[in-house]
Amino acid sequence: MTDVQVIIGPGLQADRALVGEVAEREFAALGVHGVLTYARDATETRALLSAALPGHAGRLTDPPERHPDADTLPAATRALPGEPGGGDLGPAGGLSTAVVVVPGPSREMRELIGAGGEVVWCDFARVRQVDGASHIHGRGIEGLAWAIRHAVHRARHRPRRIPYGPHPEQWGDLHLPTSTDSAKAAVPVVALVHGGYWRSIWAADLMEALCADLTARGFAAWNLEYRRPDLHGWDATTTDVAAGLAALPSAAASLSTPTAPPRHSSASHPPALGSRPATPGPADIRPLASPVNPRPSLAPHPSDINPRPPVTGSHPPVRQSPSSTPDPSVPGSDLRVPGSDSWAAGPGSPVSSGPGVLLDLGRVAVVGHSAGGQLALRAAADGAGVALAVSLAGVLDLVEGDRRHLSSGAVAAALGGHAGEERGAPHDRYASSSPLLRLPLGIPQLIVQGSGDDLDLIDFSRRYARAAAEAGDEVTYMEMSGDHFAVIDPRTPIWRTTALAIADHLTRTTPPEKTDPS
Repeated sequence: MTDVQVIIGPGLQADRALVGEVAEREFAALGVHGVLTYARDATETRALLSAALPGHAGRLTDPPERHPDADTLPAATRALPGEPGGGDLGPAGGLSTAVVVVPGPSREMRELIGAGGEVVWCDFARVRQVDGASHIHGRGIEGLAWAIRHAVHRARHRPRRIPYGPHPEQWGDLHLPTSTDSAKAAVPVVALVHGGYWRSIWAADLMEALCADLTARGFAAWNLEYRRPDLHGWDATTTDVAAGLAALPSAAASLSTPTAPPRHSSASHPPALGSRPATPGPADIRPLASPVNPRPSLAPHPSDINPRPPVTGSHPPVRQSPSSTPDPSVPGSDLRVPGSDSWAAGPGSPVSSGPGVLLDLGRVAVVGHSAGGQLALRAAADGAGVALAVSLAGVLDLVEGDRRHLSSGAVAAALGGHAGEERGAPHDRYASSSPLLRLPLGIPQLIVQGSGDDLDLIDFSRRYARAAAEAGDEVTYMEMSGDHFAVIDPRTPIWRTTALAIADHLTRTTPPEKTDPS
């Protein structure tokens, strides 16, 4: 269990009851004990931080006085440590603490930003990003929900942050599988590219829930941050994504000396790739009965999901979703590692990423959400060397996206001009960056789209998948119930089906043959 302390600074212009409702909703959704405290000033905030941060002894025994309207606020807002419903913050009992601070406008409070490496700072308005701080801003009051999720993820998971360039936004978080059986096999890697319509208020925290889900399924996850074009220009964005993907081998190798994969007897059986631990809850999903567009209605448990007839209209069929149970008749379905002499030396070889963990860089999928879907497929078209490219509600037709003024003109703002310009940099950028104009990509693709998403994105995904198939690419189109964010929510059927499809493809991917160095 993780405890969460949310500290609100003085002078914040927001309805306190609404702020409390947002916090309480996230506490319940994440299964955490949460406390929301209104600090009087920076001095009191320092005291609260000193008490709440890991490594500091004691509890918040001296909290600020209750807000005058405490009796009208939600329980999560008015509860204090030590009181019923207030949680038990601090290191006592082995519990970890996640801390979020909404500093408000006070200069003294804002000077604290960056203090305490474990703190997540949250500004409802768009402000200048503070380098070196975990800082979520510009997402409105809903940004508090994202900040709480980010803080809880940081408390529960410890990825290895590895820079791939000198800029503060050029880094990736490497998440390693949580299962102890991962030491018995070289694990495939899923590289994640976040979306946000190429705007810098959105960052890699969007993909953290998927990172946790993927590592529980036996994957390693490489969550990329990159410079966004609203502050750094389009060329910086595309260069960063390419560099981040190219840095994966050196990032893994830098953590430990590369070693050959171990030999295993036939008794060594790691869990099936893509399956979740056998715990209660939404862990697995039944394979679809036939290769049609799955349109399940949301149900309390994934085993209740049944396919519906295809969506009206002509668009590419969906390959049958994989089962979460390994099939003994399918070679490699349980990801047992062959002898070391079956792996190539060099690119594509397993690379050690720490004690007992080998990354199989011959089995890398790049997965992008929204604008990240466009960036992921662009990188694949440029030769990123991945085994599978996945678009989750991606912006796959930049020309039409510009013409339709998608997300208040996000496409033209990112690329630095409109698609109709006949020459110059904007024209070249559309030609090189729109996935629809780069077909065929020459690698397998999985196009995932929520049926409750923006109609333009549904249109882009359907037309792209059809065009990719016509161009000769191996493409699977999957459309299921869900909105724009359902595709990156591990609790949803559409993501669970996507994860199984990724596992199915990477399980079937053949490791590179050993080559003769001479």
